[in-house]
Amino acid sequence: MSIALYRSHTGWIRETTYGSTSALGARYIPVLSYDPGWEDELERVVDEGIRGAPSKDFAIYTGISKSRGGYTYHFYPDTCGIFLFGIFGGELISTGAQGSTHLFGATDVPPTYTLADFHGAALGESLIRGAIFERVDFAYSKNAGTLTVKPSFVGNASTQVAETTDSYSTAAPFRGWEATVSATASTAMNLRTLDVSLSFARPVYQIWGGSNTQVPNAFTVGPLEVTGSITSYGTTFSELTAYQANSTGSLTIQLDDVASTNTNTFLLTCSNVRFEKVTLDRGGDYSRWTTSFRALHNATDSGPATVALSVASSCGF
Repeated sequence: MSIALYRSHTGWIRETTYGSTSALGARYIPVLSYDPGWEDELERVVDEGIRGAPSKDFAIYTGISKSRGGYTYHFYPDTCGIFLFGIFGGELISTGAQGSTHLFGATDVPPTYTLADFHGAALGESLIRGAIFERVDFAYSKNAGTLTVKPSFVGNASTQVAETTDSYSTAAPFRGWEATVSATASTAMNLRTLDVSLSFARPVYQIWGGSNTQVPNAFTVGPLEVTGSITSYGTTFSELTAYQANSTGSLTIQLDDVASTNTNTFLLTCSNVRFEKVTLDRGGDYSRWTTSFRALHNATDSGPATVALSVASSCGF
């Protein structure tokens, strides 16, 4: 008998050794959507060797194995920091009376994770070890909903285990109305922002290094790329003017959770941003500018961007 979807749960465990589940606790996060969840990618080697017979295929052998996946979550401040750590690789932690602040910046070696995804009865939980984030997308709308996060990853092929016991944070996710935007290249945009999307991406290369095994035994990552888009209602030409002039400037996006007396905060800083494209959208009842931007490497951020995440608890991701 199939298990009802509401019984599903996912947890993430940071690994201390690549490809091995560690003793660190799992962070279970409620899933909004499976995009597509996880999928095994198992190589099949087809034997087409000519054998004096009018057939093309004679055998199939197993090759290397890996997996790929993606999920969408509300961004809960005290659990979803793992996705920032996983894509940036660098985390500086400072603690105080109000909790802890985690400053994420780009490094060469991000951590890896084990994903535990329950979807069935006995032996109905799949473990995907060696998960490495190759993309983390954020989005929010000012007039509805929450800040969402969608991590996409590559990892080892799944193995099946008995169901683990899930538990969840009681912290509220960030909501879109809690956000403030400051773009120095177009200050008129700041109070007119409607929707924001952010993408952090870096290529991931799994390595099968002559170890007589089907799973990768090493990995390396490429440089971090930070892009995004901001939709604002079109009462001025400020965005278009900055785009035409190739103006440079900084961009900060901050969300403060009022319910936690602003203890939980999310602050994106891009100290050198350029607008790549500005388009006019007149598909609704009022016109909107959609501004696509790219963050550039700079000395202030020691990379294209930083994110400072403050939470009420003292923890590491």
